[in-house]
Formats: sequence, C-alpha cells, structure tokens
Amino acid sequence: MKSLRFAEGVFDCILFLNGVLPDRADLERLDGTPIVAADGASLQLKEMGFTPHYIIGDFDSVNFVSANDIFPESFVHRNFDQEINDFEKCLLFCSEHGFHSILICGFHGKELDHTFNNWSVLIKYSQKLSLTIYDYGKYAFPIHNDTEISTIKGETVSLIPQPFCRITISGFRWILENEVLSLGFREGARNIADETLCTIRIHEGQVLCFLDNRFPLVPQYTQIQ
Repeated sequence: MKSLRFAEGVFDCILFLNGVLPDRADLERLDGTPIVAADGASLQLKEMGFTPHYIIGDFDSVNFVSANDIFPESFVHRNFDQEINDFEKCLLFCSEHGFHSILICGFHGKELDHTFNNWSVLIKYSQKLSLTIYDYGKYAFPIHNDTEISTIKGETVSLIPQPFCRITISGFRWILENEVLSLGFREGARNIADETLCTIRIHEGQVLCFLDNRFPLVPQYTQIQ
C-alpha cells in the first residue's frame, strides 16, 4: 500500500492548458517552478504577467512566428501531430524532458468536448506520470494502487471511476466493500472524510480522486506495506 501525504515541495513543472486558470496571487506562490504552457494558455499567462519557459502545441491559437516574437525568452516547440490534442503534446514534452511530478491548471477546456478529451488523455498517462489537477478549489489525481490518503475531517471527497473500478474504502462516511463503480452505472461522488487518514483499496481499475485543494503543497507518495 502507498501513503499519500501533502507536503512542502516543488512540482517538476506547472502545466497550463487553455482553460480557466488560477488567480495571479496563487501562481505567484509557485515562483521559480518551470512553466509549460499549451499555445493558447501562453496568451492568458502573458496577460497575467507570466512568461512560460516552454510553449507547446500546433499553434492554432497563436501564430508560431508571432509566438517567437511575443515570447523571445521561451522555448517554443511546434508539434504538427493532428491525432493528439495540445494536452497530450504537452505531456509528451514533459515526459521527454524529465518532468514527472506535474501540476495541471486550466484542465477545463472551455468547451465540453475539450474537457472530455483531456480526461481521456489523463487516463492514458496516469500511470506514466504523477499528475495533479488544480481546478476550482479542488485537487484531483488518479489512484490506481491501494492508497492511504491524508484527509481533512469533514471534507468532501469524490471517487470517479476511470471508467471502471472495484474498490473498498474506509474512513469515509459511506463505506464501500468490494463494490463496483462504473461510468453509466454508479459513481462515488460527494462522500465525506470522517477520519484524517482514509484508505482506498483498488481491486480492479482506477479512480480519479477529488478533494479540497492543498495548494501549493505537493502530493508525496511513499510505500508503507
């Protein structure tokens, strides 16, 4: 079993997608962390006074030549592959450059199909990279192994199957014992943490766990059994 705690630390990078971004005050707390931005998100960041270290995409949102002029200090990488979206292009870049622990902002793609596509990409890369979504006051992260999570008593915790799981959970208001969650059948939304340590045992599949944000703390995984 793994232990998941949230502690002071530094993410390998912050990945910004072209969705709703956190407030400027939040981003200033991550000063010095490398910024990877999808091409559309780079313009949002510029308006907020931030310069990405890396800008990735097919540059349908901003002209490639203009991007080099607008961001002379940034490394601008163009990926022409039309079979994958900008989120996946950014994750490929992160993986190739040794960024493993990644905080994702702007996950909502402003349009519902973009958001669902991003979710599919998240599932695809969830066992290759340590991915944490920071969005609308929540942290969200994939869980695919037995995990003991540091929780806050009384906080709302949602466990959404990706797209299927069979799990046992303890420490929550509503307990599940070897029960199946599956999209289109049953979800695990809006449970309540009754303990400061809650356990999720994954018998099959994986879940996307939502809880109150711990920003700017970093998820720290250790093996306990």
